[in-house]
Amino acid sequence: MNKYQEALHKVLYEVNEEKLALLDELEELKKRDTPMKVKVNEILTKGAEHKRYTCPSCDYFFGYICTTTTECNVLRDNFCHHCGQRLDWNNESKVGTEE
Repeated sequence: MNKYQEALHKVLYEVNEEKLALLDELEELKKRDTPMKVKVNEILTKGAEHKRYTCPSCDYFFGYICTTTTECNVLRDNFCHHCGQRLDWNNESKVGTEE
């Protein structure tokens, strides 16, 4: 084998700690880029029902919506600002919008 073939063989077939670390990082990035449903917790405070929205990965708080009034305060983005997780709001189509 010449030096080129040796180098190519190492790149393609030898596993080392650096490659394993890169593979772990790629797996984490792929997981973060896969949309996850936003966590919804229904709570009752002072006689009013609220839905509390948080990130499924890091529990970052996006806001709430009061189901018994028109009060609404929800940050509805496609990604979590804290950890970068892609978010799926499909089941919460009215969150952060006026009815």
